[in-house]
Amino acid sequence: MHPILFELPGLGTYNSYGTLILLAGLIIGPGLFWDMRRRGIEWLMFLDFYIVLVVGCWVGGRAIDIALRPGFFLANPAQLLDLNEGFIFYGSVFGVFVGFIWRARRYRRPLGEVCDLLATFLD
Repeated sequence: MHPILFELPGLGTYNSYGTLILLAGLIIGPGLFWDMRRRGIEWLMFLDFYIVLVVGCWVGGRAIDIALRPGFFLANPAQLLDLNEGFIFYGSVFGVFVGFIWRARRYRRPLGEVCDLLATFLD
């Protein structure tokens, strides 16, 4: 994957991974809402899971990158806040899965049912 997806004059560069994660999060929203409504799941639960999906992608992807390269971040602590690089796909999946476990327990729903909601859109 190219690290820079596009560059806008005066606004800077936009990295591929973060931009595509944001785009995927926006695209999956209507389908996830429709599927949850069809299953009789309330609006607040949809909102919680949607937020977990978007935030979990970012936090998980970044956390695994930091965990795999601790020496780099100890030598360059300012890079912890650099949003232009350092996301790992399987970290994002892990972050979303951990968030879904957390939300499934809060709503007292089976984890399989919750993961089934997202599995439709992973294809």
